Amino acid sequence: MTIDDLTSNDIPALTELTQKIGWGYNDQNWVLFFKTGRFIGHRDVHGRPISCSGMLQYGDTLAWLASFIVSPDHRRKGLARALWEALAKRVKCPIGLVSTDEGLPFYESLGFKKTHTVFKYTRPDGRGLTRLKIPVVPLSQSDLPAAVLLDRVSYQFPRTEMIQGKFLNSLGAFKIVKDNKLLGFSMSVLEGVQLCIGPVYAADNDSALELILATADGYEGPIRMDINPENESLRSGLESQGFLLER
Repeated sequence: MTIDDLTSNDIPALTELTQKIGWGYNDQNWVLFFKTGRFIGHRDVHGRPISCSGMLQYGDTLAWLASFIVSPDHRRKGLARALWEALAKRVKCPIGLVSTDEGLPFYESLGFKKTHTVFKYTRPDGRGLTRLKIPVVPLSQSDLPAAVLLDRVSYQFPRTEMIQGKFLNSLGAFKIVKDNKLLGFSMSVLEGVQLCIGPVYAADNDSALELILATADGYEGPIRMDINPENESLRSGLESQGFLLER
């Protein structure tokens, strides 16, 4: 089987593919992906994608391996390794990714090395949260240049397209401002019915927690938030609000 470029015309089939493996991506998630990266995959005899992977480029300093998928019906045929080899030829800078524990051995076989751990916190819904009463107001499009600069402080590379795309697709986006200066912000997007909160930037943990709570407040479906496990204060704050560490 050959590897083809995937386009926005493949979005309905890609949504079906991700749902087939239990991921909650919807069409809007894929619209955002195609705005920020290039995707390739194998196709079946009917032209429908049976595998997929892409690179999200963040300037010239980092590329991010995203949505690495092979249909359960076509695994153990070498498709995943072929996808990686095709993508790696196109990238001239360091490559990062987020892996589950199950997928880690495969990525290590490709030469990736584990550098950080991310903890996933979930909550059944956004009802019954106790806000901290830190002033939080909706984020606007005019705030995005400042948000991109704050985000770069955390990640050390530009994520302009991702920030802009997340804002346009956000179910809720909020900010903390003092003296007309943006001090923090949060965004959230839907993956299926799950509200995924992030990115979140704040000057301190209480502000971060309030931004997360503002984003989650009143949502009637499941909520997910990924954080650095070393941030024990924020983890404690989330747990006090009914968020559970998913192991």
